[in-house]
Amino acid sequence: MSRLEILYDGELYTVPADESAYRAKVLELVSDGGFHWLEVNRGEGRLEPISLLIGPGIPIAIGALEPHPRADDGEYTAHVEEP
Repeated sequence: MSRLEILYDGELYTVPADESAYRAKVLELVSDGGFHWLEVNRGEGRLEPISLLIGPGIPIAIGALEPHPRADDGEYTAHVEEP
């Protein structure tokens, strides 16, 4: 589980969730073409629960704050030009 960042109407919100499961949940909610409430948190430190209306024509972005490790993490390569 990681902390996800939700961008909605220019504001950032967070939710603790598994990224793929949460994306699937949001996709399931909006797939019927209707409007639904999505529970998220706002604020820093002391989080406040809030509901966001999602549905057709309402843009929303979801991203992980703790990205998955890449295969090349920890490796450093440099390009040095010979004179």
